Amino acid sequence: MQEPTYKKGFKFDHVWNLMKDFEKFKDIDTGKKKVRGQGSTLQSSESEAPSPTSPIVSSPNLSSFSLNLNENFSDHTSSERPIGVKKSKLKRSKDEGLSSAMKLFETENNRLGKMLSESATSKQQDGERLDRYIKAKEFRDETKILMKNLETISDPNVREYLQREQQRILEKRN
Repeated sequence: MQEPTYKKGFKFDHVWNLMKDFEKFKDIDTGKKKVRGQGSTLQSSESEAPSPTSPIVSSPNLSSFSLNLNENFSDHTSSERPIGVKKSKLKRSKDEGLSSAMKLFETENNRLGKMLSESATSKQQDGERLDRYIKAKEFRDETKILMKNLETISDPNVREYLQREQQRILEKRN
């Protein structure tokens, strides 16, 4: 049962004899596993409260814990580790940062939308002013043509052109 990678040997052989037949330990791959250290984020089964039906073993230097290893925990499976404190804090701060960034993005987007709508309204008003200006200028020019005295014009071609323009303007205004 001793592996060559462990120089001092397994300290809890007396416990292994009790636990080796449990279903939980039958699926274990005997190949080498990569060990990852998480510092103080490791959690032991000692912090779990023992169930009333499981036997409790007490040792002189260890706190009591449940030996019923076939229990199914709904919180997590045996292959998953709980999220460490550092990781959960990082995740929480990342989520808070994303939510605040989304709020900022939404407010800036709303502000930009208001500015664009105000700009569109302003451009529409400018276009209407320009149309009124063009119509007023056209009306002044047409009025000048209508007020022109054709008797003072000596060139027959210009006189004929102005006479046709006066007729067109009068038809347009009526």
